[in-house]
Amino acid sequence: MKNILLFTLALICSTSIISAQSSEKSPKIMKTIQASYSTKRTAEMPRDSAFTNDHLERYDVYDDNEKIIEYGQYDGEGNIYEVTKIQKDETGNPIKGTIYDSKGNLKKYYTTTIDDNGNVTEFKNYNTENQLVYLQKNEYDKNGNVTSRIGGNPKSDKVFKTELEYNSKNEMIKKIKYNSDGTVKDTRTYKYDSNGNEIESELFKSNGDYTKFISTYDERNNILTQYWYDKDGTQKHWNNWEYNYDKQGNWITKKRFSNGELGFVWERKIEY
Repeated sequence: MKNILLFTLALICSTSIISAQSSEKSPKIMKTIQASYSTKRTAEMPRDSAFTNDHLERYDVYDDNEKIIEYGQYDGEGNIYEVTKIQKDETGNPIKGTIYDSKGNLKKYYTTTIDDNGNVTEFKNYNTENQLVYLQKNEYDKNGNVTSRIGGNPKSDKVFKTELEYNSKNEMIKKIKYNSDGTVKDTRTYKYDSNGNEIESELFKSNGDYTKFISTYDERNNILTQYWYDKDGTQKHWNNWEYNYDKQGNWITKKRFSNGELGFVWERKIEY
């Protein structure tokens, strides 16, 4: 549940999840359909074959500003099992999201509180009986960067907090996650290249585990490689990605290799 809520909040706060390299003159994206599969469970397949029932993942519908206004998720048989529709205010800020099942019945919904700067200061998730089941409060700095997230079920004493710090370029350089008892769960630091891509991060866990991530990117700012190192500097894992792009420069095929072996494939159809 927590991962789903974080993904929803990311959609709310983001301007677009489409590649940022698209020029202003490029045709606007209206809809995407995404499929994915693990090559550990099935062999690599032709692109068109990935859009069969058991590999369909989600679809997204965009407004004229390429911001998501509706998205749906598929089950393992190609049926849409959940649809989220996003309502916005007169300035384009998302203020409500309503989630329906495959038959159009209400499953749950969320609302947001927006301040005068367009920042989401509160996120509330409700069930079909209008009961508040999740509440998150956000704090921001003068530049509009979220510096604190505190969330949990209002009926529970378990509250989870995240603190974030930024540099002069408004890039996040540190994130601290706390357990419900107030102790630190993990701390992660970040470094960036001149294009704002994360090229190095260090993850410190409360149990003493440590991992450093070193990443590189292509000319479209999509990640190419990521190497994982332990506290002794020994490489313990690495990933690399390959992409195929359409004429507008948006990826339509993405492959992830783990330690040199193909592990996962994403396919995307884009309607302009």
